[in-house]
Amino acid sequence: MGASTVAMGLLPTYAQAGLWAPVLLVILRLLQGFGAGAEYAGAVTLVAEYVPPERKGYYTAYLQAATEVGIMLAALMFLLVSYLRRCSAGPGAYPS
Repeated sequence: MGASTVAMGLLPTYAQAGLWAPVLLVILRLLQGFGAGAEYAGAVTLVAEYVPPERKGYYTAYLQAATEVGIMLAALMFLLVSYLRRCSAGPGAYPS
């Protein structure tokens, strides 16, 4: 997952590579998603193997909850940054 993320930062622009730039971006995003899925499956397996048998569901639920909390925090940060950007630019900077 890390290698595909780094490769995304090194991708050429559309002006430099033409149609290959978005094609490569989609391929790298797919690889990144496969890597994230593998990390999640590995984490669930690791937790399920090492917790007490009567608490497996409780502990593995933290992994799913952490994913959802991360998505919510990312959305809130996006809203905060977009709000601050509008406030700092002034009222006429972004027409409705």
